[in-house]
Amino acid sequence: MAIERVLIVDEDEANSLFFTMVLKDLGIDQVFTSINPNEAVELVDQHNIQFVITAWEMNIMPGTIFIQKAKRDRKRRHLPTLIYSKRMSDQDLQLTKELGLSNVLGMPFDKAKARAMISSIIETEGNLPKEEKRIRQIERLLDDEQPVEALKLIDYTITKKGPHRVRAKTVIGKVFISLNKLDKAETNLNEALTDDQNYVPALQALAKVFSLTGQHDKSLEILERLSNNSPKNLTTLINLGSAYVEADRLD
Repeated sequence: MAIERVLIVDEDEANSLFFTMVLKDLGIDQVFTSINPNEAVELVDQHNIQFVITAWEMNIMPGTIFIQKAKRDRKRRHLPTLIYSKRMSDQDLQLTKELGLSNVLGMPFDKAKARAMISSIIETEGNLPKEEKRIRQIERLLDDEQPVEALKLIDYTITKKGPHRVRAKTVIGKVFISLNKLDKAETNLNEALTDDQNYVPALQALAKVFSLTGQHDKSLEILERLSNNSPKNLTTLINLGSAYVEADRLD
């Protein structure tokens, strides 16, 4: 996917100008800016934004929250992002990891470093490995409530040992959850967690399996721990609320 439309979100217009100039140097002219994260969420859809650059420190809404809201639409699940910050707490760094935000830029800005990071993001999105493309296809079919079609795309190429295995095993677990094959879902999720015991999407999905099988204490233990470790993760909070409902703890 060639990236042509970029959105910069920052209350400080000087920072937006810095990134606008970097992007123009890289040949990207369709650059949109916003000083209001709430408005920016709407701009993502209005202009079919393909790449977001955002400040972490903003008064209206932290950048990490904005990114989660921007990605709520299933079409934006894989929206590439770069987030920058003068400082980030341990909780913020944990949240960026959970959200898959590996592109974190420190301040003050180094133009060469910013340019290299943005170029890398653009290059990566334009040359996705076949395993990544297959996993994204499966996720889109799940979003479209087509788990049977998603199941047809699962094969050895995405589950073999390598950098995609944990994510692949997790998405396979989610496919089996949608098919109500909860034993197979649990097996695949546990295999993902054997490779990475702290992989949050797998833990979130395993908690759902426990909730659906009536093991409410196990489900709540996972989600409460995740929430305590990263209280700004909106997916964990929503899942925790749902788990309380399933456990008939409506308060």
